[in-house]
Amino acid sequence: MSADSSDQDLKTLWKDQPPEADPMTLEHIQKISRRLDGVQQRTVLGSAAAAAFMAFMAGSQWQRTDDSLTRAALILLALGAMGFLFMVYRLSHVPRAPTEAAGPFLRRRLAEGLRPGRAWLALAPLGPGLLLMIAARLRDLVAGAGRLGLQQWLLQALPLAIIAAAFLYAMGVGVPRARRRIRQRLDELDRMLER
Repeated sequence: MSADSSDQDLKTLWKDQPPEADPMTLEHIQKISRRLDGVQQRTVLGSAAAAAFMAFMAGSQWQRTDDSLTRAALILLALGAMGFLFMVYRLSHVPRAPTEAAGPFLRRRLAEGLRPGRAWLALAPLGPGLLLMIAARLRDLVAGAGRLGLQQWLLQALPLAIIAAAFLYAMGVGVPRARRRIRQRLDELDRMLER
């Protein structure tokens, strides 16, 4: 009788336990994936538009100049723009193994954005290209400073300042902010997968 009652007590105890909540449902993984897909699609489209604009500007500048310093800068900037498109495409198209579960794949996909590896080498021509373009433009501005009034000189220097500020902002603020957001999502996903 005692063995039967102890079995009954164990069964009752087992039934009274609260059911375990599934920490990571497929629906939740799909929601995070859709949000990540949307961000990546907007990033790819924005990057393609920026690269097309950069190619148009480089092409029009190429036709207007015979200066070798400016042309070298334009070649480096074009290579950097193509490298940027390659990096964005690579980071947004992470291959999935057929047997890989959704949670670990999402985690690997997020982690890929934090450590792009050699993909950053594709951006290497941008820095020197931007510096050469600034040097060529400053050289032209200094040479034309005597002929131009201050207002005209500032108007001609403005595009250069905007490009430099945009590049510095992207590298100093935009990229670190995106990395922090990815890190937060990755930490949230890790907490859910550990439960």
